[in-house]
Amino acid sequence: LLLSSCENFPKDPSRTLEKVNNGTLIVGYSEHPPFVIEAAQEPTGIEAELIKAFAKTINARITWKNDTEANLFESLKKKEIH
Repeated sequence: LLLSSCENFPKDPSRTLEKVNNGTLIVGYSEHPPFVIEAAQEPTGIEAELIKAFAKTINARITWKNDTEANLFESLKKKEIH
């Protein structure tokens, strides 16, 4: 009974996954070694590599946006990043 109320969980009301599938995933980040490390072409590190691996599974290109955490949070609220 409880599981039936969790149908289609988690929700994606903005259909972001559909939009970025075979498209572009806009990822905001702040450098925080060893999780995210600034590099010449694109960030590296544990979390950056996870994002790259995920993007491959949905055939998406990644656009990286480096900023402060506060600014990235605002960008997320405005749906400027995924």
